[in-house]
Amino acid sequence: ASVFLRTIFPKFFLFLTLISVVNFLMALIDGQSGVMVIAAVSAVLMGIAYGLIPITNRSRDEGLQQRFSQLHRVSVLLTVGVLSINVVAIFL
Repeated sequence: ASVFLRTIFPKFFLFLTLISVVNFLMALIDGQSGVMVIAAVSAVLMGIAYGLIPITNRSRDEGLQQRFSQLHRVSVLLTVGVLSINVVAIFL
């Protein structure tokens, strides 16, 4: 499972970052400031989640369970937060 997750999640975070950047650019062209803010926040948070991957993996590999758990929790909260914000934004 570890190898699978280490392959999938970097791509997942990059994909969400890319979608957010494209969404931001489209909102910029259309002058939709609310969408621009949501897209910018999403891109930054997914970029942070992506940046945490090497530190999280290293913590796991070195047996630093508490550090791994904290970093993993942050990653999960960032991802769930971004996905939730974007789902809610659909209905605004």
